[in-house]
Amino acid sequence: LIAARLKNIKSITFQTRLNGPPMLMKIKCIDIYYCSGKISEKILGDRYDQKMKIKKIFSVFKKDFVNKQFSNKVKNCLVIPYNIRRNWYDSGRSIVINTDHIMDFLEKVYSLSKKYKEINFFIKFKSNTWMYDRNIKQIVTNLKSMKNVKVFQSFILDKDIVSNIDLALGQPSSLIETCVSVNIPSLIYEKNEGYAKFVECFPEEMLCNKNNIIEKFDETLINYKIN
Repeated sequence: LIAARLKNIKSITFQTRLNGPPMLMKIKCIDIYYCSGKISEKILGDRYDQKMKIKKIFSVFKKDFVNKQFSNKVKNCLVIPYNIRRNWYDSGRSIVINTDHIMDFLEKVYSLSKKYKEINFFIKFKSNTWMYDRNIKQIVTNLKSMKNVKVFQSFILDKDIVSNIDLALGQPSSLIETCVSVNIPSLIYEKNEGYAKFVECFPEEMLCNKNNIIEKFDETLINYKIN
């Protein structure tokens, strides 16, 4: 990037994550940065490189979603839990990404899958590490027994599945934020209420917790039909 600036070659960066970009505070040589909201814009106000221009991000669509025609009915819901650690001790000690939080989320998904049997729930794990925790393994087994639930354990989902997702429900991750950036209706589930203070979104619309996830899911389905 330094050589690029010396040769007057412009570098442009887009914000794809919902959390603020603190790393850019000390980075130099990015010419234009498209940020996703007021929180990021405020953080970058005191950036080291004042030559970096801050602009508002525009909707970025990936190729698979450009021609997607949304119906007025949710048929397929992508579910994205936290990545489960292989070491049960480390997983239990983590403040945010811990076994209890993952269990709580999966239990809510199980309730939703029983309530909305007409919706397909595609649960995407990065790997099969859920098998190493007895309690999580049991809830996943229960989920797999549902006819409208499919469990995947791979880093990348099949293109045909991804391109037909109508709604995403997940714990904070790069994948759920990618769904937001490509305009897929999304609900982000987080027990930690402080999370809302650090993300670029409308908390009252997109964020849910253990106390209101069922209600928020219902509201999302209603808004989906209206829009």
